[in-house]
Amino acid sequence: MVQTNRNQQERKWAISALSNKIQNCLYAGKPLSLVSMTRRFALFAALAMLTAALSGCVSSVSEIVNSIQETQKSEETPYIETYSFENFFSGGWEGGVGEGTFPVKQLKPERILVEMNYSDQLPIDGNLYIRIYAPDGAKYESEKDGGSYEKIELTDRAMLERSTGDWDVYMRVAGPVARTSYVITAKVFYEDYHESRIYSEQESAAETGAPKFVDLRGKSHVVVAVIDSGINAYHEIFRRPGMTMHPSEYIEGFPKSARALDLTFSGTYEECRKTDEKLWNGIGVGELCTIPGTNIIGAICIDQRADPPEESSIIDEGSHGTATSSLIARNCPDALIVMVQWKYGTLGSAVKWAAEQPWIDILSVSMGYPANLPPIYDSSWKEIMAAQETEKLIFFAAGNDPTLSITDPFSGPPCVISIGGVENDTHGETLMASKIVDFVSEFTTSVAKHNDRKGEYVGSGTSFACPIAAGTAAQILLNVRRTANYTGIIKEGSLVVGAGEGVLSDGKVTNGEFRDLLNRTAVYWNTTDYGTYGIGVGSIPYGVNAPILPTPWIQMGWGYLNSEIVESATCVALGKAQPPEKLLASEYMSAMQTIRTAYWQIVGITG
Repeated sequence: MVQTNRNQQERKWAISALSNKIQNCLYAGKPLSLVSMTRRFALFAALAMLTAALSGCVSSVSEIVNSIQETQKSEETPYIETYSFENFFSGGWEGGVGEGTFPVKQLKPERILVEMNYSDQLPIDGNLYIRIYAPDGAKYESEKDGGSYEKIELTDRAMLERSTGDWDVYMRVAGPVARTSYVITAKVFYEDYHESRIYSEQESAAETGAPKFVDLRGKSHVVVAVIDSGINAYHEIFRRPGMTMHPSEYIEGFPKSARALDLTFSGTYEECRKTDEKLWNGIGVGELCTIPGTNIIGAICIDQRADPPEESSIIDEGSHGTATSSLIARNCPDALIVMVQWKYGTLGSAVKWAAEQPWIDILSVSMGYPANLPPIYDSSWKEIMAAQETEKLIFFAAGNDPTLSITDPFSGPPCVISIGGVENDTHGETLMASKIVDFVSEFTTSVAKHNDRKGEYVGSGTSFACPIAAGTAAQILLNVRRTANYTGIIKEGSLVVGAGEGVLSDGKVTNGEFRDLLNRTAVYWNTTDYGTYGIGVGSIPYGVNAPILPTPWIQMGWGYLNSEIVESATCVALGKAQPPEKLLASEYMSAMQTIRTAYWQIVGITG
C-alpha cells in the first residue's frame, strides 16, 4: 500500500538523512531475495532514469487480470436503447433500401446488435442482408448466410466510444427475392453503474420537449474540478435539461452567491454564442458562475484576461478544456464539473482556488511544461503540495515526452496521481508519454469540439489520459458513496463516511485507502496482447507504441485505469471480491514512491 506522507515534521528531514536512506536501500549488505533484489533494481532504475525490464521479476500478471475480470458482476442491468425498422420489399435481383438512422450516444457504449428477420423469400442462398455505416463511414455487414435471420454485432468498445453519433442502416439484396416483409432491430447497450441515470433521463426529457426537473437534494454526488483553458457549455455532452437547481441547495458549502447563467440551447453554436454574448462578456474575473441545464455546476476564470480584450472568460477558445472536460462527463456521466479557467498566471493560483473549495472532491489537470522541467522554473508545486492536506484526489497528466515525470513541478509531487499514456487499440505503451507514472490510460481518444454543439475529433496526449482516469475514479467514488448513502463532502480527512463492507468496514474511506483501491484494481496488459486488440476499420493507433514487457509495472505503473475497471473496482471496494496482491509491482512502486518522496522533500527544504 502506497500512501502519501502528510507529516509536516517528516518533510523537514535533513538532506543527508534522506541521502543515507536511499543509499542504504541500494547498498544494504543483505542476501538478495527476489523481492529485495527487485526493490534494489527499482531504485537503480529510477536514479539512472532507466526503464528497462527487471531481470527475473516475471509475476503471474495474467492471474491478477483474470481474477479481477472474474469478480462478481453488478446486479444492475445495462442501459439498452432499441430502434425498430419495419418495411416491405417488392422483389428484385439487387439493390437496397435505406432504413434511416439510429444514434450511439456518449454514455459509454459497449455493444451494438443489429438484427433482421424476414419471410416469404425465394429459397436461394444469400438473398437479403443488412449493412450499417458508422459516422466516420466505416461499413459493417451481416454474413449473408441465406437464412431468415441476419445480424451484425459490434463489441469493440474503444471503436464505439469514438463513433458516437448517427449510424445509417440499410437492407441489401444480393440475389433474386420475391415479395418480402422484414423487421430490422438495432440495440445499443450502454454501461450503467450508477442508479440515477441522470444523463439518459434528461436526454429523454429533452427529446419529448418536457425537461424533467431533477431534485438532487439528499443524493450522493461527486464534484470534479478541471483546470484548463475553458469550456464549451453548449456541447451536448454536458447537457442536462432538468438540472436547474442551484448547487448551493444540494452541495454543502457551495456559494449561494454563484451567479446562474441562463444560456441559450437552441440553434447552432455560433447562434447560441451570439445570443448570449452580453451574458458572457459580463462575467468578472474571479466570479464563480453556475450553468443551469448542464452538469457544469461551476465555472470561474482565475486570472486577468490578456489581449484581445473581447475574449470572454470561461468560454474555451482553444479546444483543450472542452476536450478534457468531455472525458470526465463520458467516464462519469453523473459527475458535477467545475471549470477553473487558467490562462495567463501561474497554475498554482488555480490549484490553490480549487483546493480551498471544500465541496470539490477531485482535481483533473492536463497542463504543464515540455520535457518535465525541474521545479526551479515554476513554483506551482508549492500549492500542489499544500493541496494534499485537503484529502482531495489530485490527477495530473504526466506529459508527452519520454522523460521522468517525478521531477516535474506539476505531476511530480508524491501527493499527485500522475497519468501516463497507452494505446488501447494495440495494447501497447505510447513511447512519447512520460515515464515513471502512477497509472496509464488512453493516449488517443475521441473528444468534444470547443466550437460545435455535437462535434467530436480524435486527439492524442496524456492530456486526455488524465481526465479518463479521473473520471473513472469519480465513478468508483460515486458508487461507493451511493452504497453508503453518503450525500456529503470530504469531511475529517475522509472521502466517504458510512458503514458497510470492504473499504467501508471502518466507517470511512480516506484518500490513502481509495488510492490503494485503485492501485489494486487497475489492470495490466500482457506482452502477447500487443497488436491484437481493436484493429479494424476506422481503428488506427495515433501514438507510436511498443509492447508491454513481462514486468508491466515499469511501463504501466499500477496499471490501466479507465471505465473498464469500474465494475470490478466497485466490487472490491464493497467487499464482494478480493484481487490477488501485486507483490512485485508493489515493491517496484513502493521504491518509486520512496525516491519521489525523498526528491520532493529535498525540494521542499531547498526551494
